[in-house]
Amino acid sequence: MANPSVNDAEGYGVSIEPAQVDLGETYWRVVRVHHLTPDENQGRHDLVAEVLDENGKPVPEVRLRVAWPGGEDTLVAPAEPAGSFALFKGQACAIAPADAAGDRVVGLHSDHPEENGGNAPGQHSFRVVWQRAVKKVFNHYVLFGAPQDPQTQANLIIALGYILRFKPAFGFRVEEAELAEHVTIIGGMGAVSFDVQDCLEAAGCWVYRYEGDSRSIDRVLTELQKSGSPFPA
Repeated sequence: MANPSVNDAEGYGVSIEPAQVDLGETYWRVVRVHHLTPDENQGRHDLVAEVLDENGKPVPEVRLRVAWPGGEDTLVAPAEPAGSFALFKGQACAIAPADAAGDRVVGLHSDHPEENGGNAPGQHSFRVVWQRAVKKVFNHYVLFGAPQDPQTQANLIIALGYILRFKPAFGFRVEEAELAEHVTIIGGMGAVSFDVQDCLEAAGCWVYRYEGDSRSIDRVLTELQKSGSPFPA
């Protein structure tokens, strides 16, 4: 789950509406929205849906509701192959789990301009993937190494502008970081080990790591502040 680009279809007008769930509640979280490239699509106009469990394994027979102005239908996402729904001309769809709380994806349609090498108007497809997740306490946590480490102290000073800009929770405890949707690690493996990163990813966190000398870390964090997003594109 390192450095994900969850929705690469934003340029096609597709967005994710987060589920309204309480902290600690289990729900279906969108972990991927992908616009198929011409090579992947091969002239189709499909909405492909997949549903995964906490360990990334396909969950069979999950009902998804596809809605568009004037109509709706139910799509069942089996384990293999992935469930699919044909997107016809003029049909702008939204899709969400039908029987449980989950994120909703809106703005899905095939009426986009032709792209080099394929994907003509009416021949655009999208893939949406949900995964079972638990609503976290924090949206974003910045994890540093041991507080007594001089390099950690330097990294904390370097990151102050980033922290003030995006206002994440931050600290030095893995147990706190596991309660966040997104975790930014600042420091190398000597500060926060691979084992810790594996634990965070197993807890369902999206993990980002910035390491190197002070100048390198400062450069990356400064660029993120300029971009207006705490996470890389």
